[in-house]
Amino acid sequence: MITLKAGEVRPFPLAGRFLVCRFAQAGFYISAPDKGVQETPLQTSDTAILDGINTINLINKNATDLQIDIQSSRFKIESNSGGAVTINGGEIDRIKEAINVNATSTVENGSMKLINANQYQPIVNKTIPANSAVLIVAARAVKSRKVTLQSIGTLGLTKLRIGNDGTIDGTKGLLLQGDIDAPASAEINNESAVYIYNDSAVDAVVCGVEEWTV
Repeated sequence: MITLKAGEVRPFPLAGRFLVCRFAQAGFYISAPDKGVQETPLQTSDTAILDGINTINLINKNATDLQIDIQSSRFKIESNSGGAVTINGGEIDRIKEAINVNATSTVENGSMKLINANQYQPIVNKTIPANSAVLIVAARAVKSRKVTLQSIGTLGLTKLRIGNDGTIDGTKGLLLQGDIDAPASAEINNESAVYIYNDSAVDAVVCGVEEWTV
């Protein structure tokens, strides 16, 4: 955060061609007369595109001190509106809408809150023959995707390995060992397919659920 005194003109070095005004208590001006940029107004959410300029003047024409938060960058922040105002030596883009992002959490009343899945798909019981790998669920490219699995075989404890393709075997992957009397569980927070290899001498059975957000 920068505080510009009333009437102050302060040189500001640029790290790139984009000057982003993240916050300003009131409007202010920028200029670079030697580069052909005359006094140009900026306010919160404006991005000035300044080619071939290393230093810009920040000008506070207000009668009171002014706090501003600006950032110089080599990368452009796009405006959803697509509008731009051309000026001598550059242009200004006004950001009028929020930037879309994919998120798994949100902030409410100052606290972080996870975005819960809103889709729930039970996984039908699957039998995995001894010394074999079986596809349990296919890949699903969605947000907040989670697969929960349980080992519920009835022929005794089975030792299972979890992977993301058919090459999974008894030498790699997450270990899951259990049966119907002592179920073992695992959660996979990933968009990839889920395969299970049965590294046991008897058949294994797994069940589970798949959850995600749309």
